[in-house]
Amino acid sequence: MWLPGEAEARKVRFMAAGDPKPPKNAQVVVAHPDLRQPDGVPGFAHGKLGWKELQDAETGEPRINLRIRRPGATTSLQLSKSEWEAFSGIGTVVEE
Repeated sequence: MWLPGEAEARKVRFMAAGDPKPPKNAQVVVAHPDLRQPDGVPGFAHGKLGWKELQDAETGEPRINLRIRRPGATTSLQLSKSEWEAFSGIGTVVEE
């Protein structure tokens, strides 16, 4: 897979149902229709993964705030806790 900002194509393995989430700071590609990095393709972001559980100010429901960051291109996405638990749109960069 060719990733913007990378010098060469990288291999990526997307999660299968039931796989554990990658650890924080893992190099990932995230696919979700609400994502957009400034130099990327709509619906995708890549970089180091981070997330934090927050509480929605209006509803009090837990939300997961995902951040995908790399130099010059950081994006975020909020999911409900149940969406996060079922979310499998994360691919890890496979080191060779």
